[in-house]
Amino acid sequence: MAKDFYYQVMGDVFGPISGVVLREKAVAGDVTTETLVRVGEQGEWVHARRLSNLFDENGRGIPHQEFMQTLMLSSAMAFREMPSAAPSVDVLNAISFAAKAHEGQHRANGTTPYAAHPMRVVTILMLGFGVDDANTLTAAALHDVIEDTGIDFDEVASAFGRKVASYVAALTKDARLVEEEREAAYLKQLLAAPVEVKLCKLADVYDNLLDSDGMTKKRQMRTVRKADEIVARFAEDFPENWQHALNLVRDLIQKTSGGLIHHE
Repeated sequence: MAKDFYYQVMGDVFGPISGVVLREKAVAGDVTTETLVRVGEQGEWVHARRLSNLFDENGRGIPHQEFMQTLMLSSAMAFREMPSAAPSVDVLNAISFAAKAHEGQHRANGTTPYAAHPMRVVTILMLGFGVDDANTLTAAALHDVIEDTGIDFDEVASAFGRKVASYVAALTKDARLVEEEREAAYLKQLLAAPVEVKLCKLADVYDNLLDSDGMTKKRQMRTVRKADEIVARFAEDFPENWQHALNLVRDLIQKTSGGLIHHE
């Protein structure tokens, strides 16, 4: 799903435009660091400087070609002779891509770099769930880039192919909707998605539960409720060979819930 961006000039609103077009306008000077920009018709207006990787530290709009090059591992050739058990180059490139895309962002605790989260999700998939499919692991590394950065579907598809981009899109909430509609649409989207997407979401849920330890009790309970709903809905027709992934998340939900009750 491509993002729709809008921007203001002298009170006039322009859009919708794609992330690539927005970048072109930043390079041309039509959009500056102080231009008000929003994602979707219902999004909040923010200064364009708050969008990740749209401008460099000097306020210069970063050209698309230059931006894409910085997201890819420059040393990909070095991995050609890796043994088959090693992660694919696409997965390694996706981790670098995500680290750059999430640069400057932090997790809820305000100190952990956000890029730690997609890396942990990939690790959970590989070591916890036993996933070795390169497309799934690549999508896991990129699962928040459309939703939380200035990158859109077309950029992901250009770098990693349409299958991976479709997985990432299925893991992305529609920012154009109000919260209640957004959450309902997101769950429906996940339920209709292939098992590869569901596995990514379960690993995402698992890491969010682990990360909830430092949250307020109210926020931690909300994280547990959302995790419980995801697992319950996935369980209705989840493949037998991936039941262990569901069970791992169930166990962590129970452990986290028990900790909340114990500390009441």
